[in-house]
Amino acid sequence: MDKFGGFGKARCSWAVLAALALLLPACGGPTLTPSARSEKETISPHFSDFTDIPRPSSANMDLDRTLIFGNADSWVGRLAFSSKLTTIELFDFFKQEMPRFGWEEVTSVRSTVSVLTYKRMDRVAMMQIRAGTIYGSYTELTVSPKGAPVGFSPGGSYAPAGSSTITTQPLR
Repeated sequence: MDKFGGFGKARCSWAVLAALALLLPACGGPTLTPSARSEKETISPHFSDFTDIPRPSSANMDLDRTLIFGNADSWVGRLAFSSKLTTIELFDFFKQEMPRFGWEEVTSVRSTVSVLTYKRMDRVAMMQIRAGTIYGSYTELTVSPKGAPVGFSPGGSYAPAGSSTITTQPLR
């Protein structure tokens, strides 16, 4: 008997056959099988997905706080990002650049947490800019469909556009 217990050649040939059996399907080319996305797999947004807003060059998207529906220039949701720019620089950046993208300023407040609000066609964009944890700044930009205008009269009545008047009375 040899050092393989008398079955050396047989064992060796079975090993070669097993290896060939495993390698031969790989020679046939790729097998295409449809697969569904796993529930945990998501498609992450990128700044290039947003064609209707300016992007500071130093911005880094916060994917944990970003929630977007739609695409291109018809998206709605919240876009969160940090930037190396200070809050003052970022506020000035958006004040200058948003009109270049077709956004009309509604209001702005420069403060510890600065707020800028814009409208464009049937959407409204509201951003909050605050100082970053260590340096730079952090911004949350929320874009939503523009709602129906609400009327207010000094007599204490609120009336959604196109609806009947709702009156209020003081408590006695």
